[in-house]
Amino acid sequence: MDIIFIRNKLPTLIAINLIAENLISKNFIFVRHCLEDVNENPVMGDSFYKMIEEKAFYTMHIVENKGLIRCYLHVYLLSILAFISCGKFYLAGITYYPYSVAAKLNPFLKIITLDDGMANIQQESSNPYFSNKPYGDSSSILRKLLNFVFPHGPSLFISKKTILHYTMYKHFENIVPREKLKYVKIDWESYLSDEDVLFLNRFIKSEVSLLIGTVFQEPEASRLRDERKRNFVKDIQKEFLPKLDLIISHPRDRSNISQLKIAKSFHGTSESVVEFLQNQSMVNKINVYHLGTSSAPIIKTFSKVKLYDIFAGTYETENNLVHLENL
Repeated sequence: MDIIFIRNKLPTLIAINLIAENLISKNFIFVRHCLEDVNENPVMGDSFYKMIEEKAFYTMHIVENKGLIRCYLHVYLLSILAFISCGKFYLAGITYYPYSVAAKLNPFLKIITLDDGMANIQQESSNPYFSNKPYGDSSSILRKLLNFVFPHGPSLFISKKTILHYTMYKHFENIVPREKLKYVKIDWESYLSDEDVLFLNRFIKSEVSLLIGTVFQEPEASRLRDERKRNFVKDIQKEFLPKLDLIISHPRDRSNISQLKIAKSFHGTSESVVEFLQNQSMVNKINVYHLGTSSAPIIKTFSKVKLYDIFAGTYETENNLVHLENL
C-alpha cells in the first residue's frame, strides 16, 4: 500500500497524474501535511485535494504545530504499513524531520519524491532542499538529538534515500542525480473550470498582459524582496495597472489588488491560464509579469510568452527573466 504525503498544489498535480497513469497502487493512503490546522488551505481542499481523496483508500492529516513527536509516530507507523504491504512513500517536503526519522528506523522503506516548487531546482545557499547542514536551533534536547543523528540535515538524508523523483522541471538539475529523475507532463488547461474559461474568453486578443499575483499583505518588509513587494502594492494602480489586462490572484491574497475587476482566483493554476491563452489562435503574444513565481520555469517554455520578473536580481534566475526597468 502506497502512502502519499501532500502539502501544496504542485505535488498534488503530480500525484493526480501518477494516479491516473496507475503508477501509484490502487489502494493508497492520502496524508494531507498541514502546518497549523487541517483547514489552512480551503481552496486546495475544495478542488485538487478532493481529486486525490476520491481515489484514496483512506485520508488522514498530520499537523506540524501539534508536535514533532506526535507527527513522527504517525509517519513511522505509516512507514511500517508501507513496508509490510510492499508499498512506497511519496514525499514532496524533504525538510521535515519525521520523514527522515522514519526512513532512518525503517531502512528498507522505498522513498519516491515529487517536486515541491522551485526549491527543487534553486541550488542556492539559503535553500534548505540542498542543505548539507543540520538546523541551527539546538535549544531543545530533541533538536540536539536530531542534529546528532542527522549531522548533514534531513534533506540530504532523504535525497540520498530517494529511489526515484518525479519532476515537472524538464532539463533542470534537481535534488537527486539525473538518472533518478522522471519527467511528468501536465495538461494544464484541463484544470480550468467552465467559469474560468468563460472569464478568460474576455481577454482573447492579439496581445495579452497579465500579472501572476502573490500574497501582498504579508508582514513588514525585512528583505529586499519584501520591500519591493510593498512598493509594488503601493504603486500598482498608477504604474502597473495600465499595462495589465488580467491579474491572477493568489488564493490566500486578501489585499485590495485581489478585489480589482480584472483580478480573479482561478480553479486552475497560473500555468493553466497561460496555456489556455497560448492555445488561442487569435493570441500572438502574452506578457507575463510576476514576482518570483515558481511557475516561471514552466511558463517560460510557452512560445508566445514574454516573462517580466519584478524581483529579478534578488535571486538566481534564468537569463530571459528581465527587469521591468528594461521595458
